[in-house]
Amino acid sequence: MVSNQNRRVLVNAFSISMMEFPERAVIEFRRLTLEETLRLLQEGNTVEHYIRHQATVQLLQSLGIQLGTPGNVYIYRPGDVIIMAVLAAPQRGQEVTRLQPEDLVFYLVTVLQ
Repeated sequence: MVSNQNRRVLVNAFSISMMEFPERAVIEFRRLTLEETLRLLQEGNTVEHYIRHQATVQLLQSLGIQLGTPGNVYIYRPGDVIIMAVLAAPQRGQEVTRLQPEDLVFYLVTVLQ
């Protein structure tokens, strides 16, 4: 269950180095619709984000998501609501400068311990 008290965190990748956890953890990825993503991001007080890709940030802001300066390094804290935004079709060797909502896929990342 997602509480309004939980920190909302927006990332564009998920790495094991983001974790400080016991010897064992299960990480669940659940694909979200755009509407579910917007609702989750708008339910919390603030959204911390760690996305440096300017086209992704601009698209998210155009959808009404208030984003400030990206954080430096994300470290998971229990209770975090982690939303991952990734390109639906990764582009190798070229910079993506314009995105439409259909160009992103969103996942809710849940750490089950």
